[in-house]
Amino acid sequence: MDRVDSYLKSQRETQPDKRVGLVYLYCRFQNQAEQTVLQFIPAIIRQLATQDLSVVGQVKKFNVKHSTQPTTLAEYTTFLSELLDSFSAVYLMVDA
Repeated sequence: MDRVDSYLKSQRETQPDKRVGLVYLYCRFQNQAEQTVLQFIPAIIRQLATQDLSVVGQVKKFNVKHSTQPTTLAEYTTFLSELLDSFSAVYLMVDA
């Protein structure tokens, strides 16, 4: 994973005109039941927001809107799709 990570970071640095997102998910075999899509998507959203400050306002607005009730998978996927549109490419690295 270190080689892949280094390569992707170098690609992002050598192409500053492109918005390339790098997202990391770490899975644990012991916690399979606790690792759900509804936990992974917010983690992806948070990581993307830290890499593109122009979407931080959108993320805050989304979080405020959904602070009083649980967010559905459909709401998360719609919002994630909108965030992904602001990037030229997004690489998802999963370590299991």
